[in-house]
Amino acid sequence: MPNVSKFAGSGFSATLRDYGRFGLFFLNGGWADGQRILPKDWTVEASSPKSLKGGRPLNYGYFWWPAWATDSTPDPQGAFAAIGIFGQYIYVNPTEHIVIVLWSARSKPVGMDIVDDMDFFAAAVAALH
Repeated sequence: MPNVSKFAGSGFSATLRDYGRFGLFFLNGGWADGQRILPKDWTVEASSPKSLKGGRPLNYGYFWWPAWATDSTPDPQGAFAAIGIFGQYIYVNPTEHIVIVLWSARSKPVGMDIVDDMDFFAAAVAALH
């Protein structure tokens, strides 16, 4: 069988479908094939903001970024995303039960986005209504 994986950077080699399945795994609280793989509420813990030593807030979980609204406030629907350096995303919106996967190939890690990515995801979710 031919290798269908593509290099995705930073040691994570997967297909677009694999990214989506991983997003669904997190959306479903760490369950796969009817079995709990992750401890209860671990996906909530992993996708929520943390505090640095000394109490300084950090809008980052365990490799997951809590989504932000247009004015940089936390997303009211509790969405979160895994974000790759050149525009790769696994966006998870538990309130709407939606996963969006985006593979971009931006030429620079910052300053290449035309619109705020979280605004794009929020608009896509709103368009589904």
